[in-house]
Amino acid sequence: MIRILIVEDDENISKMLAATLSIGGYTYEQCADGVEAAARIPEGAYDLVLLDVMLPGLDGFAVLDTIRAAGCDTPVIFLTALGAVADKVKGLRGGAEDYIVKPFEAVELLARIEVVLRRAGKSEMHLSYGDIRVDIEKHTVLKGGQPVTLTPGEEVSEGKAVICDLDGSTYLMIASTVRLEMMPYVLYTAYDITDVYATREQDLSSARTTGLLCGTAISAALLMLVWIFLHPLKVSVRTIGEIANGNYSLRVPERGSAELKTLARSINHMSASIDEREQKLREIADSRKRFADSMAHEMKTPLTSILGFADILRIKSSVSDAQRRDYATTIVEEAKRLRGLSAKLLQLASTDSTQLDLTEIPVAQLFADISNTMVPILARRGLHLETMHKNAVLRVDRELFLSLLYNLVDNAAKASPEGATVWLVQSELDGHMVLSVIDQGIGMKPDTVRRATEAFYMEDKARSRKAGGAGLGLALCDDICRRHGARLEIRSTYQKGTTILIHMDVAPLQTAEKTLKKEPAVRPAPRDRQKTTNGRRRSL
Repeated sequence: MIRILIVEDDENISKMLAATLSIGGYTYEQCADGVEAAARIPEGAYDLVLLDVMLPGLDGFAVLDTIRAAGCDTPVIFLTALGAVADKVKGLRGGAEDYIVKPFEAVELLARIEVVLRRAGKSEMHLSYGDIRVDIEKHTVLKGGQPVTLTPGEEVSEGKAVICDLDGSTYLMIASTVRLEMMPYVLYTAYDITDVYATREQDLSSARTTGLLCGTAISAALLMLVWIFLHPLKVSVRTIGEIANGNYSLRVPERGSAELKTLARSINHMSASIDEREQKLREIADSRKRFADSMAHEMKTPLTSILGFADILRIKSSVSDAQRRDYATTIVEEAKRLRGLSAKLLQLASTDSTQLDLTEIPVAQLFADISNTMVPILARRGLHLETMHKNAVLRVDRELFLSLLYNLVDNAAKASPEGATVWLVQSELDGHMVLSVIDQGIGMKPDTVRRATEAFYMEDKARSRKAGGAGLGLALCDDICRRHGARLEIRSTYQKGTTILIHMDVAPLQTAEKTLKKEPAVRPAPRDRQKTTNGRRRSL
């Protein structure tokens, strides 16, 4: 039997190699250390070694060098994860018979082992069954250890008949023993059966021709019957093919046998279900795309503030410590808002049941945050921001609501000419609070007002894109309002201006002091109505 040594430090791979060798009918031993392998191989009389490279003690290359230096010529096959050309060349030049890179197929390993053993003259080219042994190379057979004589053919003997061809004729030869005058003679009798064979071939040819004609006729009849019975199925298959290509509005005609009608109904039901699910998937895909675009749009405002203040710090020659701290504080706050906003928008887009982080926040604080961020941005555009508010408190998600106000103020600024003023006003109407963003810009036409909250809708795409818009701002604003139980209203007159109103409830005034203690406003709110112009407050 062929004895193979497995040198592999990984237990699972060693078990796999052992199982593979068992399938091939080889005996094996296992070793997990390079030093032990270098000592066992010269003494073990192995027919083959399966050797890993990365081994404890000595690596595979060192093991090969050691056994070759000791005069051992046992064939070696490297099994390793090192697949670089330099490693392969090193292993083969070192004396390995083959180099197999992990992972490999078990069939491939057995084939390579057989080739290496055959090349080394150690393969066993014999077949065994019970006490019968057949040597394929020597063409000998042993039964019970004794040779069995094989003859190339059978001779014509007594009682046997042989049919043979001779010079184009067919003969039947029979041998029999005849005794004449006490002497045995073998009598060979030959009969010319050429005509019998010719008749047989003719009959076979006629039978083949008749069978072919009958088969053709029967096939034609069956083909016609199959066409008649399966024509409705052919129509169904053609319709299914068009459905598979995406035309889910098609329906299979329900005709033919009862089975075909049932099949047609099932296919039509399946097509309708696929059409419905495709619509749902398309809506989901569109929703995800709108979410990705919307989130990118929402990130632009805080990024603009961060980049703007950072750029001021970079290019301004002299910046006071107070200004530097003010700019740095704004950058940090906007970065935090950007982080919170991205997480909140992700939750908002993924499910309608996202819990908002509602807190009671003074309107003065919200307006101050808007002023601190938007006044420098609007100033670079030649615009002014004025705010008016009372000592009211809102119960909102701070990050999302600031995003709402940022969007509305930014949209108003984009629609306003240079030198214009954008107003951010808090007032009361019919017992509830109203926040308004007012501009005196180009305004909107009635149809535009009706469709303004549709995602990606832009009346003038060229102007909107030039201004940096993507048609998502008001859609997001409307969604944020609905999440807060508020209502977004748009009042606009073309070429005169637009007013965006947010109708919502006012938190109890007695909670304002409590909220201010939890989250101090950016600037202290005065006792009465306030007005802020470009970041400077004055009492009205």
